[in-house]
Amino acid sequence: MLCLIVYKHGLAPHGDRTMTLSKVTTEEERLLKDVDRIQDTLPFQEKGPYLQARGVLDAYAAVYDAYVALIDDTSDGTEALKRALFLQWIAFVEPDAFTGIGALDRGTQHRVLEEVQRRIVEDHADTELVWMLRWYDSMTAWYFDDIFDDGGNPTPQTAWYFEGCAELPGLRRFLRDKHGDIQLAAIFTTGSLDHRGQMGEYWLAMLQSQERRRASPARRGPRRARDDSC
Repeated sequence: MLCLIVYKHGLAPHGDRTMTLSKVTTEEERLLKDVDRIQDTLPFQEKGPYLQARGVLDAYAAVYDAYVALIDDTSDGTEALKRALFLQWIAFVEPDAFTGIGALDRGTQHRVLEEVQRRIVEDHADTELVWMLRWYDSMTAWYFDDIFDDGGNPTPQTAWYFEGCAELPGLRRFLRDKHGDIQLAAIFTTGSLDHRGQMGEYWLAMLQSQERRRASPARRGPRRARDDSC
């Protein structure tokens, strides 16, 4: 179990109270309300500084750390790993103005990737985690796979992130395997994504988007000839 206390800007390690996944979720949902509240009210360039001044970026980093600390929990470790992986991925590809997530510790991020790799290699990754990984890779292949050039050096695009990190050969081999289109309705239901933080909101939006595209006609019928007789 992870021992934390809630402080005015989020979560902090402490020895007095036990922090569960449920409590970390509650804190993340509180932060998401702060992030969502300004999306339609502030110009883009003011959002990040506002969230920083409000302590949201620091608090979100504490939420991320809390998820990472729960990875080894026998009951909630898998879910905590999924959320930690998502948060570091979305923080890498989207600005803090939209996510509320600022800089995250690089060593901690690499620990998450190592744990993901361990579960993949040992065949302990569940269906959700497997397809989450494939989806992230399909969106941003360079995040996991195209880290190094042919000479074994970090690519210019990602060198700043992966500096000092070892390769993750097991994870890279897994992501090189070919797979078909990712059908999210076979992985998630609307109800399965409730109360799962920003990760749940993201996947719900992707699921609904895919369902809307599926419901739309794939091809338009022939245009009806214009009737000029009226």
